[in-house]
Amino acid sequence: MRRARPDLLNRRITIEVLDSSHDGAFFGVNALAALRADQGPLEGLDIGMRHHDYDWDRPAALESLVEKLTSAGAIIAASTEGALFEYGSDRAIVANLQTLRANGSGVRLVAGSVTCADETRRRMIAETRFKLVPRGLAGFAPLVAQAGFRIAKVESALLSDQVLLRVL
Repeated sequence: MRRARPDLLNRRITIEVLDSSHDGAFFGVNALAALRADQGPLEGLDIGMRHHDYDWDRPAALESLVEKLTSAGAIIAASTEGALFEYGSDRAIVANLQTLRANGSGVRLVAGSVTCADETRRRMIAETRFKLVPRGLAGFAPLVAQAGFRIAKVESALLSDQVLLRVL
């Protein structure tokens, strides 16, 4: 954004972390501090971070937060990296995406990672304690469409696909 639309960064930026674990938010605060340090890519920007205890299966808290932010004139983009799209149920994915899109919230972009569904990845998951859901793009696309989004861009990585969703 700094290269393409620097004007959008001339405001207070708040990263709202919705997670049931405080560990990710703790890591994020430290990462943000490093990025905002002298000569860092976010140097000079007014950026803060807040953690909210969140359960994907109860999107009412997300709905409340989105309503609060939009009523204050916020520009909202959402990201779920190594989280909802990889560990959540189909129902939770649809419900959270619908919540992001509801009530004219202005949420037009959602980025995230989707676990690949190839046989090698399925075998790897079966041998670990992680509860990843290897739905792949073919299993993920119908959920996205049901929620009123489309997959606009995909960047493949070793174990997952990085996706950018846009409102239909």
